[in-house]
Amino acid sequence: HSRQLSAASGIPVCIAKQLPSTACSALKMTSSDSGILPPKLSVNLGRSGRTSEDPATKELVQSALNEVEKYVKRLLQCICGSSEFSKKYDLSSPKPGEPYIYVLTTFNAPYKFQAELFPNVSKTSRETMCKAKDPEQFTFHEAFETAIQRYTESSAKQNSVLRETRATDFCYPVTMTVEAVPLGKAKKPSNLLLLREFQILTWLWEQYRHEMRSKQCNFDHMVGFPMPFEYCSVSGTEFDYPARGFEAYNYYDTHGNSMDISTITLKLPLSTSSCVSSTLSYMTTEKLGPCVSYLIEMLRSQSKYFNLSSAMMLFDQLICRLIVMHKYGVVHGDLNTDCLRFGSGNACNVLYISDFSTSVQMPSSAKPSFGYHERFVSTLRVKNKIFHFMQDLESAYYIFLLLAFGCLPWDGRIKVDASSSLPMLSEQAGTANPVVYSSSVIKEKDNFWEVPSIILRLIRSKEFELEGDLYHNFTEDLLMTLHSKMKDLMTNCSQIGQDAFMRDINTTGSVPYNAYMGLRKCLASYFRFETLNAFMKDPATEAKIGMLHMHDSTDRRMAWDLSSWCWNHIGVDTKPSGLSNYLQKAMMASVSQGWMRQANRTSMMYRA
Repeated sequence: HSRQLSAASGIPVCIAKQLPSTACSALKMTSSDSGILPPKLSVNLGRSGRTSEDPATKELVQSALNEVEKYVKRLLQCICGSSEFSKKYDLSSPKPGEPYIYVLTTFNAPYKFQAELFPNVSKTSRETMCKAKDPEQFTFHEAFETAIQRYTESSAKQNSVLRETRATDFCYPVTMTVEAVPLGKAKKPSNLLLLREFQILTWLWEQYRHEMRSKQCNFDHMVGFPMPFEYCSVSGTEFDYPARGFEAYNYYDTHGNSMDISTITLKLPLSTSSCVSSTLSYMTTEKLGPCVSYLIEMLRSQSKYFNLSSAMMLFDQLICRLIVMHKYGVVHGDLNTDCLRFGSGNACNVLYISDFSTSVQMPSSAKPSFGYHERFVSTLRVKNKIFHFMQDLESAYYIFLLLAFGCLPWDGRIKVDASSSLPMLSEQAGTANPVVYSSSVIKEKDNFWEVPSIILRLIRSKEFELEGDLYHNFTEDLLMTLHSKMKDLMTNCSQIGQDAFMRDINTTGSVPYNAYMGLRKCLASYFRFETLNAFMKDPATEAKIGMLHMHDSTDRRMAWDLSSWCWNHIGVDTKPSGLSNYLQKAMMASVSQGWMRQANRTSMMYRA
């Protein structure tokens, strides 16, 4: 299932079914008439790591691997032919025959793949780097140093900001995303996604940098978003745009408007290309850990599932990511379990949002024909077409339901593999009709919001962690309250204009502000904290908690274990309350990342 390939350029490559410390565990190729991957080829080895013993299946798998090998070899030869690439990235191997790069073949877009590789370390060997406890103290290539210094305001080794907000092995290795669109398919703007993804990711980090330098936000504000390092358009290959007819090629800009790609002048601070000259490009970002869908399938293979407290904690983190992203005016547009990843190393309990290729920067009235996951897509997006911030919040709620209950009420209307949590795309980039949506699915979602008994049946099918009728009733009532709040928000907040929504999202007491914080307060009431800031307490749920205490003085609600799960202090009053300034600051820095200093590991509960 895992083969080592030796490219003609002498570069060892591993096309892997299951990769150590990566977010991908399966080979899944979709049919494509791209001219690169063969047509009518569809192979799915599954995420469980098991394949059929049928000889015909094995032969098909072998054939698929051969095609992927040819595909990856050709593209890597084009990319590695650049002298600049070899200066930035380590192409050596510590042991003869050992691959240095892993290709992640599971990817939603038909013309993309991801790979992990190492930055080129300038002052020490990679063998020494691997053995070092603090690899970030070494000097990396200037391209990585520039990005890190730009977004941390520090060039010191070790970087104190990175030690607080990222894993200790940050920037080692990195993830490279490659996009290679055949020229015949490049005239469709929905097929050229990598450039706009890098532009949007850079926009988020630049807005954060502006606020950080003016001291309007904390240094950990962008936790949960991968740091971008480089974008490069690779020229001198078969993917180069023709000298004549260049204006016929379009792409969607960050606002979703179709633009002539020949008019683009790249002014990105981290771009190594001044213009887009080719449909072959790559970008590098910090490496992340496994995606949520992989963890769902891994648990299913062991007959396990997410408990309700874990689902609520992840939902809370996701809401915090949306607050930051929406404040900076970006709507993701396609939230799903594949684009949600955990951090690597010590940041393994921090939820990240990745894949911004179909995101849109507000304000915008454009209606780009991007793909979306039918299972999680917002009904607001399908009906209104125009992007809005509430669409992300609705999709986030669907993800929470999947994590909490293992299925969604409309799964029967969608072709979801019973052995996999991977949702199907209702519109695939490059298809003839990219706006097809199953009318039966939209009806199921409408019924879900209109008929209270549907969510009630789903709730009562769950085996709760809190035992006893008293706590069962409390949990059921809490979930119904969460559902009711979400329904009200979809009705009220979707009517707020984009500009007004962005302006008021951080204004205490405003409708957009209350939309996010109301959900967070409801989620927080399920847990018990040593102390919880009054800012995060909801009067209605506090009354219900008071009723619990009247009948059970021990308070058997779940403890939010901050040494295992991230808690984000977004919008929370950070003034010391009974603690010294030093201790409060130290706690805020470590708790917000979800991993505590060793000196604080004396209790399961911490001040939030």
